[in-house]
Amino acid sequence: MKSLDISYCPNITEKGVSHYLEYRPELQKFWAAGNSESITDFSLRHLKDACWLQSLNIEFCTKVTDQTFEALASTDPICPLKELYIAGCTGITSNALAMLIPKTGYNLEIADVSNMTQVKFSEQVIIL
Repeated sequence: MKSLDISYCPNITEKGVSHYLEYRPELQKFWAAGNSESITDFSLRHLKDACWLQSLNIEFCTKVTDQTFEALASTDPICPLKELYIAGCTGITSNALAMLIPKTGYNLEIADVSNMTQVKFSEQVIIL
């Protein structure tokens, strides 16, 4: 399976998400918006192995922090991410974007960062 959308599924568990992602390095699209209890840094830790990931939607998943983006930015080779939806992810800061965007080879086409209190469009992020 290359695409999974579990957005707004309240019965999904953190452990279940983590287990699924552990065995899906071919995943290209992962959408899990609105699952603030199950989408965490722990459950997303295997995304660093999804070397084909092009679209990530974790809008309003408030337990995700910069730690997830540090892991994504540590991938080798370039992370092919083209779409990033992180609106309302209050645990993510400008630092996460500054780490991740260069790692995408500057191919990021869509970045929804609305309703994010920790993101400041400093010179560091805008230049990217």
